[in-house]
Amino acid sequence: MKGSLDTSDFLPSFKWLALLVLGLGFINLMDPLYSQPRNRLDMPEASALSSEDAKALLESFRSYSYPDDYCFRFRVRHYPYRKKTVEAYGTLWGLFDPVTRTHYQRVHLEKRDPENPRSFLPIARFLFIRGPYPEVWTIDESGEPVSLDPEHWSKPLIEEMSVTVSDMLMPFLYWENSHYEGPSQVKARPAQSFLLSPPAEGGTCVMLSVRVAFDDEFKGLLQSEWLADDGSVLRSIELVSLKKVQEQYIPRTMDYRDLTKRDKTRIDIQAAAMRVQFDSSVFVPSNLDEPPPLVPSSDFTIF
Repeated sequence: MKGSLDTSDFLPSFKWLALLVLGLGFINLMDPLYSQPRNRLDMPEASALSSEDAKALLESFRSYSYPDDYCFRFRVRHYPYRKKTVEAYGTLWGLFDPVTRTHYQRVHLEKRDPENPRSFLPIARFLFIRGPYPEVWTIDESGEPVSLDPEHWSKPLIEEMSVTVSDMLMPFLYWENSHYEGPSQVKARPAQSFLLSPPAEGGTCVMLSVRVAFDDEFKGLLQSEWLADDGSVLRSIELVSLKKVQEQYIPRTMDYRDLTKRDKTRIDIQAAAMRVQFDSSVFVPSNLDEPPPLVPSSDFTIF
């Protein structure tokens, strides 16, 4: 699909895990970012941007995507503080509509069957509509697609894990109230930092300001931090590594941290198909209960 989706179809009778954020909104970086020797000297800080260039950087990230549709297979590992590691798996099908600047990502989650480790049990299904008008859809207990209200976006994507529904949706990237903070460094990389503040009409949903850092050279999203009123970091998402797959750079590993609980959840993409095409019906909310599209094994690069 390479055209505008009719959002009226979504009403009920509903560059990077910044694409799973597997938010997955972390894309368009290069391998050398994380393949440098550990004893290298810190790189010099980036130069300050003009207000026009800062605005253009933010807008370019909002509009960036892969050239084709894509599919990721990933593993999720949760490392709770002083508790046993929990593991799950998932598949993400993604599409970008350049006309509306909207990302559509369908995610199916599963876990190993404790009685038969070679089999998997479904956990949940989600449809993330990420863009200027974000939406989240899931499957209710009766097996029907339902819209998830914003006050529920802070809930874990998988029970007890640090990744939330909002982490996948990344609505803060489209908040209009943005302030360019200036040059910074993230993991010794020169970066440009912005403070994004939630809209005043947040309703009953409590939203925190988010500081984001873009790599100064490659313009990809390196880090997102949720801030308390005193400026301390409560939660964060950090790009750990990247991988070049079928001529595209994708987020290989991302860490989601809950600093209040001292927990960490890591998402590792284990296989990717970057040159596929999906019918738009795959991303219509009312079809979320239908079987997902089949992507041939030969289309995947496994790593």
